[in-house]
Amino acid sequence: MSYKIAVATSDNLNVNQHFGGADSFKIYSAENLDFQLLEERKVTVVKSEKQDGCQGGCQGGNGGGCSGGSMTETVELVADCRAVVATKIGRNARQQLEAKAISVFDVELPIDEALSKIVGYYYKIDNRKFKLTIDN
Repeated sequence: MSYKIAVATSDNLNVNQHFGGADSFKIYSAENLDFQLLEERKVTVVKSEKQDGCQGGCQGGNGGGCSGGSMTETVELVADCRAVVATKIGRNARQQLEAKAISVFDVELPIDEALSKIVGYYYKIDNRKFKLTIDN
């Protein structure tokens, strides 16, 4: 089963950006225990929202996230992904992503390490053999 994971990174090596502050997302394709870079998606931000204190997406660290159109547009940008990985994902963004059944991971790790852990986690879930027993 193939799926996509969006990663917020500025250096292509580490998960090092907040969801709301990312200029772009690296999209990785994952299948079984393997992953590879698929594409980069640029974030379109309305300039007035960046000026209103929405830089970084966490509004001073309270977890509220950005409000307004750009956060919704950023969520739509990664709507075909199974998961989003960033150093911080505010409450508003988290709720919008989870409403679309997209898992969110707040981590500060090298991309390879983060993706290895996430892909391994999904592999176990996707390949779990369920045994149903009925007690009399």
